[in-house]
Amino acid sequence: MTKLKINKNINLLKTVFVISIITLILLELTLQTIYYFRGNIRKYPFAKNMVFSVISLMVKPPDHFFWQNYFLRNYNKKNKFVYYGLYQPNQFLGWSAKPHSRYFVTGEGAYTINAQGYRSLFDFTNQPDKYQVLALGDSFTFGDEIDDLSTWPYQLEKIDPRLNVYNMGGSGYGLDQMLLVLKQEIHRYKPDLIIVGFVTDDLQRALIDFRDYKKPSFEIINGKLIQKQTSIGTIEETIAETTQQIQSAKENPTWLDSFRTLNLIEYLYEKYWNNACNYACRKLNTLILEEMGNIANQNNADFMIVYMPVNIELTDPNFYYYGEKFFESYRKSHPGIFLNPRPDFLSATFEKAPGHYHYSENKLLSELIYKKIQTTPSWSKKSE
Repeated sequence: MTKLKINKNINLLKTVFVISIITLILLELTLQTIYYFRGNIRKYPFAKNMVFSVISLMVKPPDHFFWQNYFLRNYNKKNKFVYYGLYQPNQFLGWSAKPHSRYFVTGEGAYTINAQGYRSLFDFTNQPDKYQVLALGDSFTFGDEIDDLSTWPYQLEKIDPRLNVYNMGGSGYGLDQMLLVLKQEIHRYKPDLIIVGFVTDDLQRALIDFRDYKKPSFEIINGKLIQKQTSIGTIEETIAETTQQIQSAKENPTWLDSFRTLNLIEYLYEKYWNNACNYACRKLNTLILEEMGNIANQNNADFMIVYMPVNIELTDPNFYYYGEKFFESYRKSHPGIFLNPRPDFLSATFEKAPGHYHYSENKLLSELIYKKIQTTPSWSKKSE
């Protein structure tokens, strides 16, 4: 490369650099202006314009206490703990359902919690003469927005009288809390099969220590899954702690929060690019599932992983959430029993629920799980 070409390239880089800096400065000035006018809406009524409103939201400092604020708003407004008041703080799990409780939601039906603190019309009893299934999951397994008779664990048990199904799903649980439920309950019952059902969002839940309430979490140290030391605390302690954290953040904002361009980039990143499970997310959830599988193996139980498609996944065959990609990648690299009911949901003729599964989705899911159960070694052994 001649000296002339080198000089041309250097000059081009300088020009690009200068243009980039000028563009960023102009963008920052524009966003600061919009944010100022929108913040002084009484002085400048034109700032009520939809464009101003939308952009001003996008250039606000990011809310790093979204779930803490969510908890405070809901608790202070309803004076009840999360999820209809059926839940209470749990030092081991973060939150769990209140034993011996029942709540009726208009349009949804009855929510019944048994003596063990799980959703069931009956108290759990160990029945070794039956094929016992321990079902772990989130709100889709627990059965948010539906009555007791519409959950998939209940419908699964009704398919065959030889089944005894324990519904141990918890609203808002991530894979980490499902693992803790398994550790807590595996020795109390003697399951032939452990099922973990998860949706895409459950993967991100394992990365945080506060969602609907304070929760335990895990980290990876030297390649091993280690539970962090977390003090869950009482409701009063958590309210005081989170209120103080939020107030401190408001009073002591970082200097980066004043740059609207950075806030815009973070907003766009969180909304459009951070809807994927990065390496740390995949590694953590992989170790969690492997630990579940190890526990199942140590207790002579089969282990089934069920991916639960939601929303647009139920109607659009070309759309994929990162949770399904994680599921398929895990299935290729690990032995075990797997079920992805998405093809069956896509071909089903009933109207798909926009949020949590309703009766039709759970009926189909329970039938698919039952068919899969009949292919497991534990079913063959029990049948003999």
